[in-house]
Amino acid sequence: MKDLRGMGETIELMRQVLERYQHLNVEKIILEEWKNKLFMTHSNDMIGFTNGTGEFVFRNDKLDDFCASLLPTRTFSTKSDILTHPSIIKTKETVRDEITDNLQVHLNQSEIKAQTDSTVVNYYHVNDLSIIRSGENLGSLLIFHDQTHERLIDKMKTDMINVVVHELRQSGW
Repeated sequence: MKDLRGMGETIELMRQVLERYQHLNVEKIILEEWKNKLFMTHSNDMIGFTNGTGEFVFRNDKLDDFCASLLPTRTFSTKSDILTHPSIIKTKETVRDEITDNLQVHLNQSEIKAQTDSTVVNYYHVNDLSIIRSGENLGSLLIFHDQTHERLIDKMKTDMINVVVHELRQSGW
């Protein structure tokens, strides 16, 4: 009986330690989840996560604002609602697949032009990363990186070069 009591106490101590570790791991996971959500919420990029059917399970505020500017009277529920919207024009697109163990990673990178009203045109680099297992889409990550400012600077540089070339030709160079 003495041996059984000692074994029982040891098992109880092990159970308490395991329970404490489990509690700590759950807290770590929750903390990591909140940290990641904060990073995505305060990112300069528009970020969204979808489930296997393409419906959004998370969109940061910037992506919500972009969706509202495309169609103020309706909310977008899937990524294809956004990517196939008439105001969105794809200008470049590359597709790449990577297969690791039992997962396939499908990466679709594109550049798009979005005209939200008659005067405003924005340019974005879009990464659409889907994870597929055994032919089933598990979900995707959608990131829009705004390149409008860079495009405007490139246009200003080109315009300035054109003016300089024109002036040089006029002066006889």
